[in-house]
This record gives sequence, structure tokens and C-alpha cells, in this order.
Amino acid sequence: MIIRNWIEFMKKHTALFIILLISQIFSLVCIFFVFGVFQNNLYELVDNSDTKSLEASLEKSDIDADKINHIFRTMVEEGISFDYCYVGATSRDGKIEYLDRAQFKDGKYGYSETVFESMKYGMTGLYYGNEDYINKNKVVVTNPEIEEGIGGSLTLDGETYQIVGVNTINDAGELEIPFTSFPKNCVWHRLAFGLSQLPTREEYETFHDLLASYGCETNEFYVANNQDLRQEYSMLVVSAVLALLAGGNMYMIYSYIFRKRRKKLSVFILCGCSKKQARFLFFSEIVCNMICVVIVATAVFRILLYPVMLSWFRYAARLYGIKEYSVIISIFLFVTLFLGYLLSYSITRKSVLEFRRGDS
Repeated sequence: MIIRNWIEFMKKHTALFIILLISQIFSLVCIFFVFGVFQNNLYELVDNSDTKSLEASLEKSDIDADKINHIFRTMVEEGISFDYCYVGATSRDGKIEYLDRAQFKDGKYGYSETVFESMKYGMTGLYYGNEDYINKNKVVVTNPEIEEGIGGSLTLDGETYQIVGVNTINDAGELEIPFTSFPKNCVWHRLAFGLSQLPTREEYETFHDLLASYGCETNEFYVANNQDLRQEYSMLVVSAVLALLAGGNMYMIYSYIFRKRRKKLSVFILCGCSKKQARFLFFSEIVCNMICVVIVATAVFRILLYPVMLSWFRYAARLYGIKEYSVIISIFLFVTLFLGYLLSYSITRKSVLEFRRGDS
């Protein structure tokens, strides 16, 4: 009955049905596009190393692994939210670079999950974890230039390390080691915290004072201006507005259609159909329409607009996956179906006499 009623609705209100579908399809395609512009902009901002990073040079400092650990934990205690900490050093002869991208999550050290998402495609074997940091285990992730494979050993500045993984993304001479296990004779040169949001002046001052106490030199601080912030969050506002407009547009068109069908609804009720069943019937029509909208809009965007975006935006290829499409479509459906349910409820709660005043 639902499908039959939906087909009857399309035949009797063809013009309105087409207008409704086109407007909804256009709205969802716009949301897909705005999402891409917003995400690409975020990637561009992250590419600016000054934007979400607090960095310091360690070359003139008297630093060691224990002091790095203290700095790391102090940043956590101060409530500064960061994704990972980059620690860099070189061998005594300067030919090998030791690096680590650590995170401190739920009270445990580990390799940065954020970085791993970009590095995992070239990874074979394992990274190190909390026990390796705490016990200062001599483990290393090498690069393809190293002949020794996983399970083998490597001597670095007179200390022996077990190879637990190989990452093809690492350049020749780059080795990944827990910073607590860096060779004692290494030359520390860089420390950087990749923050999860734009740093504030207060956060920079905390970082600067902490590093200065160990003789480290902090890099200049980039203060995000209001234009940066507006550019980031305006995209979210636009996406939300488009979804609300799409829902509002659907609400107005269906409100008109349902008013035109009040006599038919009164007949349903007089024949034994409950208001709850009538409400379900009308809401089901909206669901059927939204399914059509989602299928067509996704196909239009993917076939016509997405290929163009690949040439417009640098990071477009990595922005759209099953997860991203699912989230966007879920938000769109939630807004439109929520308004649709409110409309079907407001129409069906009236009395039979009020229903009969409508057109057939």
C-alpha cells in the first residue's frame, strides 16, 4: 500500500514531485561539495607547519630522554591537547636520523595513531608501544635501505637494537625508535608537538617557558587570525544551513501536498485507519522520496562534480570515502526526516471534520 500510495502521489502531483526532488538533490550535492571545500581547507592549513605546531630546537640544550619525558608529561598535565610529539636526533657522525612520533593516551605511551593512518600503507611488521617506552626497549623500525629484515638486529652508536618493523615511507637513513631508547650518544636536535587545534598564546607561553628551562630554543609562534577561524568554521555553518534549507523546503512542499489530500485522509480514518497508521503512511512517502534523492544526488556528485574537484583541490582524492559519505547522508536524512515526521504528525493529529475541509 505504501508503494501504491507513493506512485499515486507522483502521478497526481508530478510537477511538485519533480520540484521537490530537484531541490533536495541540489541541496545534498551542495553539501557534498561544501564538505570537500572545508576538508581541503583544513588539510591546507595543516600543511602550514606553523599553524598547529609548537616546535623547539634542542641542539644547544642539555637534553636527554628523561627530560623529554618530563616535558611530554608536563604538556599533558597543563591540559594542552596535542595529537603527537615529534622527537628528532642524529647519530654521532650525523649519517643516521633517529625519530619518534609518540602520543600519550589514556595514561600510556604509544606510536601516534594520527601519524600511523598516513604511514601504515608502507608498513610491514609492528610499531612499538607503552612497554617499549617504559622499559626503554631497544627496538627499531627501519627503512628499505637496511638489509637486515624483521627479527634481525642493528648496531646504532654502539648499542644493539632489534628490528620489529620496516616502513617504506621512511627515507634512507631514517630510523624510528622510542625516544626513551634513543642511543645515549645521539645528538638531539628537534622537538615538536602537533596540536589537535590552533594553539593559543597561553599554550605557547607554557611551552616556551618549559623548553627554555632546559636551554631549548622555541620557534616563533604563529597566531591564527580571525580570517583563518572564519574560513574554517564558516564551511560547517554553510553545511548546516544547507541541510536545514533542504528540510525546510521539503516541509513547505509537503505541507501544501498534505493539505490538498486531507479529504483522502479523512476517508482513510472513516474506513478504520488510525491516525498512527495514517502518519506512518505519509511519513513512508517521505522516506521513499529521500531514498531516491540520496541515490541520485550521490551518483550526480560522484560522476559529474567529483572528477572536476580532483583538478580544483589538492586533497580531493583523500576526502571522500564510505565513512564520509555515510556521515553526510546520515545528517542530511536526520534533518529532513525529522522535519518530515513533525509535518506528518501535525497533519494527522487534526479531527476528521478538519480533514474534510481540504481538497481531494
